[in-house]
Amino acid sequence: MGKLFPTARVWITTTPEAAGLIPPGCIHVVTEMRGFTDAKEEEYLRKRVRNKELASRIISHIQASRNLHIMCHNPVFCWITATVLEDMLKTNEAGELPKTLTEMYSHFLLVQCKLANEGLSVKSCKALASVLSSGSCNLKELDLSDNNVENTGVKELARGLKDPLCRLETLRLSFCDLSEQSCDVLASVLTSQSSSLRELELNNNKLQDSGVKLLSVGLESPRCQLEALRSLSERSCESLASALSSKTSSLKELDLSSNDLQDSGVKQLSFCNKTLTSIQYLPQYKAQLSTLNGVSVYRLSGCLVTEEGCSSLASALSFNSSHLRELDLTYNHPGDSGVRLLSDGLEDPQWKLETLKKLNAVNDETEEVKILTEEGTKNQSLTVI
Repeated sequence: MGKLFPTARVWITTTPEAAGLIPPGCIHVVTEMRGFTDAKEEEYLRKRVRNKELASRIISHIQASRNLHIMCHNPVFCWITATVLEDMLKTNEAGELPKTLTEMYSHFLLVQCKLANEGLSVKSCKALASVLSSGSCNLKELDLSDNNVENTGVKELARGLKDPLCRLETLRLSFCDLSEQSCDVLASVLTSQSSSLRELELNNNKLQDSGVKLLSVGLESPRCQLEALRSLSERSCESLASALSSKTSSLKELDLSSNDLQDSGVKQLSFCNKTLTSIQYLPQYKAQLSTLNGVSVYRLSGCLVTEEGCSSLASALSFNSSHLRELDLTYNHPGDSGVRLLSDGLEDPQWKLETLKKLNAVNDETEEVKILTEEGTKNQSLTVI
């Protein structure tokens, strides 16, 4: 048995009932930890959440649930609840806010796993790789955006990602100072038999065309299970189109954010044989392509698409295999000929387009908008916005 210094004090945390079993002579000082009253609970939440509107919404949600309201008398649980609800409401992830203890703790764990912009380094990646490869880790999503991960960090992470025990499905590496070297490493992860990765985000990195080609080779591998790839460059569209045309490719979502796609990029991707569930061309206005009941939505807002790009799109839409349901061509310069191609196509029975967002081009091509609106009026199944 160890010995204590003569002046040492031992602080025992216990319930009031159990404290009664300790001989009074052994107790020097009693400290009683009391929970919040209703008024103190609300006061704490309003201080903890600085946004007044958010604080009011959080308080209303807590007070609407008897269990949460009682549990929030405990300062620690009140802090956890405020942390979770504030994060969900700020990030627009609040479909159904948690009401039970299990739901609250589960969401709290997710909040703690968001590591974006936390100053992580290569050493942190090595530690994360160790965690990912441990059999006890059930992490499905990891966001390392805005950290100094660099190529060396990706190499360390890859060791964990290739481990059969790793269950990670989503990896976000935006603004991580990555180059084509990281693409080589990530391609090896994608082709690994044990990889469970389904979504990879690489926005705002210097991957270059050579890096994209390396990734494209990985996409063609029958072992690759990736379904979503975000942010490459328009000059790499040829490599991507080749990968998408591969029978083994499982990619369903492609995001070319912050790129000047232009007609050449649109043309390359318009004719790839593989139909994507979602393709995103998001250069300047961060519009996005999303899936609507399993059908494609194309948003090409601000992509500098001209009449040549419209011609490629019109041809692609005429194929029987086209699953396109929504097309966004706002903030582009299709010119009269491009608009005519699209308006003529609206009469083609092969087109399954249901929603067309009007041009609203930078130079306000009102006559072109009028043409498309008139065609949309003739087509009963088409909505022109």
